[in-house]
Amino acid sequence: MFFKNKRALVCLVTFFLTCIFFFFLDPSLSIHLTSPPHNLTTTHAGLGFTALALTFAGFSPLFGLLCQYTDRRIIISGGVLTSSLSLFLIGPSQLLFPYEQTYLIFIGLGFLGTGIAAAFSPSIPELTGAVHQEVNEKRKKEGKKA
Repeated sequence: MFFKNKRALVCLVTFFLTCIFFFFLDPSLSIHLTSPPHNLTTTHAGLGFTALALTFAGFSPLFGLLCQYTDRRIIISGGVLTSSLSLFLIGPSQLLFPYEQTYLIFIGLGFLGTGIAAAFSPSIPELTGAVHQEVNEKRKKEGKKA
């Protein structure tokens, strides 16, 4: 049922992307932050992950409320775009930033939490709405045939 419904499939892809955005940083970024040139303590590196989690937790209810008044798909698209762009601030890009600056990583983690909240929170009601709409359409078709 999920793979035939395009709206549900897009929501599942969004769930997959947000999980990748959220969890791929744990094993790699802590090593990156505690090694040269950053040389942060593990406590300070943990504060960066806390910034990600706090912005996600803080903005999730806000985006959940916002999606009641606007189109969910616009908020989801903006969240995926924000998450994608924040990875440029987190990742060591010699093209964009010739010198690695630690504060940009922490700003990127904050934007990443906001983007994940914007993508993930409205996806849940969008997924359930898409499935309910498909089920109701099938019931109407079955009712007309009988």
